Formats: sequence, C-alpha cells, structure tokens
Amino acid sequence: MTTTAGLADLLTLDEARRSLPGKPSLSCILRWVKLGLSGRDGTRIKLRAFRIGRRTYVKPVDILEFGAALARAHEIDELDACGSSRSRRGAGGA
Repeated sequence: MTTTAGLADLLTLDEARRSLPGKPSLSCILRWVKLGLSGRDGTRIKLRAFRIGRRTYVKPVDILEFGAALARAHEIDELDACGSSRSRRGAGGA
C-alpha cells in the first residue's frame, strides 16, 4: 500500500523561496542545496533536497533543520557587558 501523506508537504524550490523571510533568490536556494554554507569550523551545511523528474523539492522540516544547523554552527557563547557578542573564536580586546 502506497502512502501520499508525505507528498503533500513537499515544496518546490520556488515555493520554499517565497515562504522564507526576505525571499531569497532561487539561485541562492540552489546554492544552499548544492554547495551549502560554511560553518565557523569549516564544515559545509547543506539544505536537504531531492528530485522527482525535473523538479527539485524540499520539505518544510528540512528548511527548519537547515536554519537550526546554521544557528548552531554560528552560536554565540556569551555577551559582554555592552551587549556585543563574543564568539567561540574569541574576541580580541581587553
């Protein structure tokens, strides 16, 4: 028996683009899929996607996981007294 429940959640890259804040370009979304973004430690974080025929699809949950992975990769350890951030790489200064 085949289920189609998961297919209803699929977004084309253009639909995904339009659902994101700032509406990044389609080529930006494609870069996230193909090349990913670099984390502070140099790892590549990619947006999970897959193809069915000629179209590339993403799941909303994969967009959320991509954002969460980017946030983890660029975490801020602490704030100084002025509210500016100091990263894991360390902040120069007094």
